Parts: sequence; structure tokens; C-alpha cells
Amino acid sequence: MSVRLAAGPLAAVVALSVLIAVVGGPSPSDRAPSRAAFAQPVPVRTASPTPAPGSSAEVIHLAEARQDSEETGLGLDLPATYGGDLPCSDCESLRMRVNLWPDHVFSMRRRWLPGDRTQDALGRWWIDTAVNRLILWDGEDKMEFAIAPGRLRLIEREGPPGAGPDDYELAGAPGVTPLTIRVPLRGMVSFLADGAQISECLTGRVYPLAADGEFAMLEAAYLAAGVAQGTPLMASFQGRVLESGDTDEAAHKGPVVVVNRFTGVWPEETCEQAMNSRTLTNTYWRIVRLGKTDITPIDGAREPHLALREGENRFVATVGCNQMTGAFERNGDKLSFKGPAATLKACPAPFGEWEQQLAGALAATRAWRVNGQALELLDSTGMQIALFQATDLP
Repeated sequence: MSVRLAAGPLAAVVALSVLIAVVGGPSPSDRAPSRAAFAQPVPVRTASPTPAPGSSAEVIHLAEARQDSEETGLGLDLPATYGGDLPCSDCESLRMRVNLWPDHVFSMRRRWLPGDRTQDALGRWWIDTAVNRLILWDGEDKMEFAIAPGRLRLIEREGPPGAGPDDYELAGAPGVTPLTIRVPLRGMVSFLADGAQISECLTGRVYPLAADGEFAMLEAAYLAAGVAQGTPLMASFQGRVLESGDTDEAAHKGPVVVVNRFTGVWPEETCEQAMNSRTLTNTYWRIVRLGKTDITPIDGAREPHLALREGENRFVATVGCNQMTGAFERNGDKLSFKGPAATLKACPAPFGEWEQQLAGALAATRAWRVNGQALELLDSTGMQIALFQATDLP
């Protein structure tokens, strides 16, 4: 299924895009590498020539072999796909596929078999030359792999007791089998005469945006922010990255992003701030939206906000009139609020309606998600029912 680009291909993306070679999935080699192979230093090789220094497509070689191992033939031929079925403590097997790109971006899909439970990731990779390990970082979690020719071996293992180290290997092959991954995305969005694009904060990649999904909501929010055309504006959304570049634009090459579910725009935020995610508790969260209602501070009233106190498991909240208090329970990404009570006094419009919406949102909350400076409260279906932005107190 193809998607429509918001406009023609962007020149800024062409310089960055890595050509994708579509090949068959990874297959095991005839002979698995010995354990000693994982202890050898591994050079990084790319399938394309190294571009000029300073160019947006420059390939940075983070790992170099020691002189005494340069003739061993060990290496990572990039781009490449690594995949395999790994032992699993609570399922039959964990199917994992990792795509490594020469610009030090990785994409990953994990699927717990049998069933349809999947988890995708997008982030940066590098090599720790001191221990010859590949490090994957998605902004929250880190994974480490030992490296050998055509193989990656997962270091931290949580499978059944009988599984051995060799059972945690991913087989690789040069070239990439493109993934379509679904991940939260945050970056600087620009609308130009020839198209829309996002410079994603974690990877630094620039992706063209497809005119599908909730793209129109993103565009409307960008225009409502009042910035000049072409001015980068922070935006966040649940997105889909199509590595195959499967679009209706025949001339387009490289990955493209679809806005699955729009979250919001953040005029005062930068990627540097976004990469320093706030914590759920002990943060002052300004209320941005309740349901589909935008909440704006009103002169002379308190700023609408929510604060959760660590240790006490208590919260306070207000939309600007009465103050709500109560308890909360958190277990991982699960969250619920208990018995919100409010000081009762007559409040002018629109505070009364806002208070009902806030009370309803707190009662319906079943999960939470923090992405950079934004907090989302989610209902039992995973839909956003309230949106907040972290604010530094004077």
C-alpha cells in the first residue's frame, strides 16, 4: 500500500537519504562463528563510498580494527539486516529484526510468538571498541550485542534457563529488508513550497512527510502557530516510518514518515530540550488539551496544571478555579487516579466545563506516556484524553 507525499521530493532529504537495497531476509551461514570470533575487534564497512567531510550524508566510522586484526576479514557491511528467533521466558520465541544504516541510525521490530504483540524502535547505534560491542539506543533503553562476522549476539538475556549464548544470535546479510515501524516521533517540522518535512530529534534524520493519516491536523496546527513558512516548529505525533519509501511519487527514494496520530506542536521547544525527557512525578505539567478542547490560561486566574508528588502518591490539579486533589497508582506505564476531590466554589465560564473535562479525563486514565516535554494521559484503548507540557517554575 502506497502513501502520498505532502509535495514533491525535498532537496534537503535527498542529501541525507541512504539508498535502500531490497534483498531477502537474513539467512544463517553454513557455519556459525566460534565464540572467540565475538571477542575480535570489528571494523565498519559501508556499501557506498565515504562522502566528503561535512556533507549531510557523511558516514562516521566509529569503530576501527586494531592493526593486527585488519586482515581477519571481520566487519559490518552496511546497510544490513540482522534477524532471528531468540529464546523467550514468557513466549515460544522472540522474533527480532534490526536494520543498521551507515548514518548510525537503526530500526528494530520485536514480535513475541505466537501472537501479534510487537514493539518497534528507532534510534542511534555506535560501537564500544573497548569491548567490541554494538550499542543500540532508542532514547530510553539500551541494548548491547557482541559482534562477529555475519552475527550479532544479544548480551542481556532473559530467556529460559536451558538456553545458551549461541541461542541469542541474530544472522545478518548485506543489504536491507525494509521495515515499516510505528513509533512516537518528535522533531522540527517545516512546511516549504515544495513539501513538508520533519527533522527527527533522536536520529537527526530529515524525513519527508506523507499527506496521509492526520497530516492535515499537523498542518493546521503549524499554520495556527503563526510561524513564517519554512520556519522549523517542534511537533510530536505517533508516526509510521516507511523505510521502503513506498509512495505515489515515483521519483522519491528513501524513507518517508506518515502522521498516524497527531499529538501537538510546541513553539518554545527545541530538539535539545526534547531529548531531556521529564519524569512523570515531581514535574509541573501545564494543561494543554483536555479531549479535543484546547486549554489556554486566563488572565487573573491560576495556570491550569497537574502535579504528581513522588513518594506520597498524591496529585494536585486545577484548570484555574477550584483545586482538585487525590491519589494515584502507577505500575510501569499504567496509571490511574483515585477519588479526585475539589474545593467547591462558583466559577465563571469556561472553568466549570473545563473542570468536568479534567475530572472525566483523570477518571478514565489507564496509562501514561512522556515524550520529551509532553505528557499524555491515555484511556483503556490507548487514545489520548489529556495533553500536558512541562514548565519550569520561576
